[in-house]
Amino acid sequence: MRACPCLVLLLLASATAQAQFDFSGMGARGAAMGGCATALDDAWAATDNVACWAYREQPSMGIAVRQNHLMKELSLGAVYAAIPISKTGTMVLDYNHYGNLDYNEQRASLTYAMRIGRRDNTRNMAVGVRFDYLHSGTATGYYDPLNIATFSAGLQIHASKHLILGLRTFSPFAIRLNTNEATRIPSLFSAGASYKLADELIGTAEVEKVLYRPPRL
Repeated sequence: MRACPCLVLLLLASATAQAQFDFSGMGARGAAMGGCATALDDAWAATDNVACWAYREQPSMGIAVRQNHLMKELSLGAVYAAIPISKTGTMVLDYNHYGNLDYNEQRASLTYAMRIGRRDNTRNMAVGVRFDYLHSGTATGYYDPLNIATFSAGLQIHASKHLILGLRTFSPFAIRLNTNEATRIPSLFSAGASYKLADELIGTAEVEKVLYRPPRL
């Protein structure tokens, strides 16, 4: 059974509008919570809040693949390598890819995250900044390839043994893609909180604001 070309294009356009170089939500736990991961502190939550990298105390690597609508045209992939370079700081290299030869978005990043306070101290803070190189293109060359540099930043506060607060931003200055004033990389800002209700139960809440769109809870 052949898929309707209009439906394929609609799904592709929808996924492209959601991606736009922001490869958040690659972690299984955050994805299971509807992408509400700004205040989570596991390794893959760092794709949502780069401050999480500060809690990686050993060198580590990871690979993730996600396929939207079970279509290879809408697949996302990510790989990272995190190396602690001091007792409180971690350096990370990561690469993310979305799409296929017909249309793709790529991001290569260098991150530094630092923890302020001891890891076992319930009142500590972590900050991180990520420098991003963004590329998009098509196999046919119908659209001119795009190459842009920007940055992201994140903050997490372990307010208590059970409560984590998080803030993050992606490309806060809304960089223009071309001469069209309205065509920009959407700036993203989010703030969230997570609370450990029990050993196997976490509650999260988050508000997200994307440029040109109303806030989303």
